[in-house]
Amino acid sequence: MGIKLLFVDLSPRLLIYFPGQLLEGIVKVDVEKSTVCKGITLTCFGEAWTEWKKRSMMGKRYFYNGEVYGKQKMCLWGEEGSRNLASGIHEFPFSFVLPEEMPSSFEGPYGFVRYKVKAKAKVPHGLDKRCQVYFSFCQPYDLNLDFRAQTPLSVVSRKDQAWSVKSQVQVTMELEGPTRAYVPGATVNLRARIKNDESSTIEFKTAMKQKVAYHSKRRHRMEHSRNVWKGQTRSCLPHEESGWFEISFQIPAVVPNLKFCNIIDVEYVFQMKTKMKMNRDVEISQPFILGTVPFKAEAPTYEEAAVSDGTFPSHPPATLSPQAVSPCHFCTSLSSKSKQRLKGTNPAPNYVILPNPDYI
Repeated sequence: MGIKLLFVDLSPRLLIYFPGQLLEGIVKVDVEKSTVCKGITLTCFGEAWTEWKKRSMMGKRYFYNGEVYGKQKMCLWGEEGSRNLASGIHEFPFSFVLPEEMPSSFEGPYGFVRYKVKAKAKVPHGLDKRCQVYFSFCQPYDLNLDFRAQTPLSVVSRKDQAWSVKSQVQVTMELEGPTRAYVPGATVNLRARIKNDESSTIEFKTAMKQKVAYHSKRRHRMEHSRNVWKGQTRSCLPHEESGWFEISFQIPAVVPNLKFCNIIDVEYVFQMKTKMKMNRDVEISQPFILGTVPFKAEAPTYEEAAVSDGTFPSHPPATLSPQAVSPCHFCTSLSSKSKQRLKGTNPAPNYVILPNPDYI
């Protein structure tokens, strides 16, 4: 045998990397006996991929799309062509500066955004040796630069009798909150009120949903939603009013958005919905804005945010002590076939969570 082992070691290995940061490490090569090698190359890049299939009378139809971000390549050994790689253990240090305009890591049922460092040893007349390691990337989003984020939350939803000649309000639902923008790890404090003029008891549920839209090359889209938080089921007796009650929960560790990704869209909504037996349901669905940098004591004005030209900090302030959760699983192999990219072992990305941020 020639090359016995090819290994990529990120050192220091960070749970999350940010734009402009240095990605460093060492490529280790264990050569059992001297062998001819054309070169050892290293590539760092991000990849977004969407894929799903639909059945029809004409058979199965496959939809897919892909993007590549910040691809950088370097030659660690063998720039002059084929050379003999001596036996023993060789170490090749490397470093990459991560680009600014890349989306955050993401994993979903119909697509993903992944970042990896891939090493390759070219062996003539034989099988090339490959190794790759995944890492999590976070694209910061400063809520202070988004004028929409500081708008208070206030919404009212009513349902009238559909069968009555004279319109009469039967159910009224109100929801209020100081803001509609948060960072992962922040506590959401809302209050709601329900007035029930129905002749029967109604039940209502609260939840925070993540809605994802995947886009294909054929301009088709696949939508998927899931609950990232679910509250307890409440009830309101007939011809009574619930009075104001508090809704409090913590934003979990999720990807805030996918800025700079053109094939996957992510948004979050807070939903409060009643369950009616004879009539249509009453629902409140309000979008939430998630970021990585919380509000400061004095937020910029609309004009200041408008002329910022989309410039964001390179990472959250150090005083907020960002912590990462959901440990990342580093994989050493992944099929390059498009139909198998979403199968097998997938790396779980890390997301930033900011404990106890100070809001306005």
